[in-house]
Amino acid sequence: MSGEVKGDVVVPDSVLKKHKRNDEWALAKKQDLKAAKKENAENRKLIFKRAKPLAKYGGEEQKTVQNRRWWRRSPIFKHKTKWWRRRKR
Repeated sequence: MSGEVKGDVVVPDSVLKKHKRNDEWALAKKQDLKAAKKENAENRKLIFKRAKPLAKYGGEEQKTVQNRRWWRRSPIFKHKTKWWRRRKR
């Protein structure tokens, strides 16, 4: 049974191997996260590039829908006579 001597304490090989393995796993995980972050950034750019024309169209569509709703709720639309011809009481 051999191991590394640190001061008066002998550290077993199994513990040293475990630390080494954990360090390798941490490095691999860090590299995977870095690669995933880079890939997500590229995907995000692509998504926004695709959505830009849709947002422009959607904004126009939303204004049209809001105008329709306003006209439906307005008193002008609900009365048969025109608002400027109505008698004031």
